[in-house]
Amino acid sequence: MPVNLSIKNAPDDVVERLRQRAAKNHRSLQGELLAIIETATLTPKHSPAEILARIKGLGIETPANSVEIIRAARDGDYDLDAQPASMTPKQFLARVRELELRTASESVDMIRADRERDESR
Repeated sequence: MPVNLSIKNAPDDVVERLRQRAAKNHRSLQGELLAIIETATLTPKHSPAEILARIKGLGIETPANSVEIIRAARDGDYDLDAQPASMTPKQFLARVRELELRTASESVDMIRADRERDESR
């Protein structure tokens, strides 16, 4: 059975920021509050230990390694689930280079070209 909740004496500036956030998300003030409460009470899918084990399994040694992996995964050139856990950062970077992604600017140019091609269809 649903329960009514009430927040008393909310500061005006907080309420205004909440109204702006609700408008940006196309929700009522109550809808935005409920969305915030739902997000805050969700149980994480993975524990911090599981996440750390996954990161170590990817062979990430430096922030640059993780940036390359994130970019490649975002661009669809790297499947985090299918990749063997034993792949080292050097092996991963070799794979990125096989895909002709030598620099960040080349990746950006490739992404822009893909977007423009998609938009022209």
